[in-house]
Amino acid sequence: MSPIVLEQAVGADGTLLLKLPLGVAEAGKLLRITVESKQDFSIQDGYKAFILSTAGAWQGDFEEIND
Repeated sequence: MSPIVLEQAVGADGTLLLKLPLGVAEAGKLLRITVESKQDFSIQDGYKAFILSTAGAWQGDFEEIND
């Protein structure tokens, strides 16, 4: 079985309701469900990792532009 990723908001009452139509082939199988907060994966973290990955990557000379 391939991993399934779902995004669903928690209701105002604090309850998360999911309906997963997995098909008859999956009937009776034991499944593991992991719940993570999407806020843990912020754009800022990705941006910071991108900036850090560019450190020392420049190859070449700087050029002065006079307009």
